[in-house]
Amino acid sequence: GFVRDEVLYREGVALGLARDDAMIKRRVRQKLEVLAEEESSALAPTEAELAAHLKDNPERFRQPPVLSFEQVVFDAPAPGDGSGAALEAAMASVKQGADPSTVGRRSMLPGRAERRPLDLVAREFGEGFAQALADAPTQEWFGPVPSVFGVHLVRISERAPGYLPTLDEARKAVTTDWENTRRQAAVEANYRRLLERYEVVVEDGSQGPEPR
Repeated sequence: GFVRDEVLYREGVALGLARDDAMIKRRVRQKLEVLAEEESSALAPTEAELAAHLKDNPERFRQPPVLSFEQVVFDAPAPGDGSGAALEAAMASVKQGADPSTVGRRSMLPGRAERRPLDLVAREFGEGFAQALADAPTQEWFGPVPSVFGVHLVRISERAPGYLPTLDEARKAVTTDWENTRRQAAVEANYRRLLERYEVVVEDGSQGPEPR
């Protein structure tokens, strides 16, 4: 099997069959890029390099605000269906101390969420819902707030602000991101170095043949 593979492969290369094959080109390119990445991964990052990477890319590591909240969900109101009045009555009821589980429609959604990161809230309920909770006051019912599930009455019991972690707190994430960035830089640097060996000519045939 090995001999057969080698004979047919070498004959195919000799005939130029690999020259214009996009799949083969992509595979060879990937191998060259892997070689460049491996050369760049020989040394571990220093403390100074990790600290600089965290400082230069704070948004990659910033921790989102964390919320605890109660919510009651209703169907989204339609014009003329009277649901607006039902929402107002439900709001008045919970503000007066009624059990939130006794209002709203039945749902599989939890009535209370404990210490949920705001980005997770956005994934679960939608960006608009999360943004409304990010800006809302705490310890009081507000709404209705639309989400992908309907509309909600919400009370935030706790909100911890987002923050940029220290290097010790985010060391694993910073190290992984630094290594990925270094590999990408090594691949690009290797390409630029190889490109210097070639003269690239771009032929523009869009205008067609020139008139006689």
